[in-house]
Parts: sequence; C-alpha cells; structure tokens
Amino acid sequence: MKKLLLLIIVGGIMFILVGCQNQTNDKGNTLIGYHDELEDKDNTLEVKIVAKVDPSTFSKMPIKMISNLNGQYEKDIQYHWILESKDRPDFFEGFLSPEGEPLEEVINYGEPVELGLFAEVNWIEGSVEELKVKLQIEERDSANIIATDEIVIENHAGVYKINE
Repeated sequence: MKKLLLLIIVGGIMFILVGCQNQTNDKGNTLIGYHDELEDKDNTLEVKIVAKVDPSTFSKMPIKMISNLNGQYEKDIQYHWILESKDRPDFFEGFLSPEGEPLEEVINYGEPVELGLFAEVNWIEGSVEELKVKLQIEERDSANIIATDEIVIENHAGVYKINE
C-alpha cells in the first residue's frame, strides 16, 4: 500500500512538472511569433495618391498629386509615377518636367508631381477618356516594388475630373 501511495505521489509530481514545462514552451513560441509579426509591420509601407484639380481653370488642369505614405521601411526608397492612357499615341497630357516637356514617367524621392495639359484639342461633345496614374514605391537599389496605388482621371471633352 505504501508503494502504491508513493507511486501515485511521484506520478502526480511528474505530471505537474511536465504540464508546467509545456505551458512555458507554448508561451515562448507565442512570444517569438508575435515578435516576427512586429518585425514585418516595421518593414511595410502603404501609399495613397492625393490629387487636387485646379479650380481656377476651365479644364481643371494642372492636377497636383502628392503621396501619403504610412509605415516604415529599412532600405532607401524612390517614388515612381507612371501615366497610362488608353489608345492615344499623342501627348495631350503629361507630368510637368522642369524643361516644360510632357513626361510619361517620373522617378523622384517624394516631391509632388503635376499633371498638365500640353496641347489644345477639339473634343467631341460628350466624349470621355480615362487616364490612369500609378504610383509605385520601389527600393532605390533594386527597383523592387514595395507598395502601389493608382487613380483614374476622366477627361470629359477637355474638362478633367478625378474618379474616386
């Protein structure tokens, strides 16, 4: 009887010690997983294009665009602005360059860009064309894309409207 009682007590103590050890390991794994999630959040970016038309002109051009960037990233980044227009080989619109020429793409370090009108065109009444402005946040050294956003600008027979 004493042996049985001693065996039950020793078994109970072992059960308690093994149970506590498993709980400690589980907490350690949870902490490691939580730490990994924090590292990922510190190395992510989100970007949003904020665009404003010029209310003082009939066409509402130029359209000034800035980026709203949230988050942190460890490497150097660049801002890659891209203008896409459907089925139009000519430049009626483009990003304003310092030389006064239209550009389809601009790479900078966070400065605002302006989309301007470069040619007078006789539009067909009621026609609507779309322009897409994409912003890619890229690693400066490798051009790997980290975050993107895009907006659509509608040209209503020469009057521009930001489609949100």
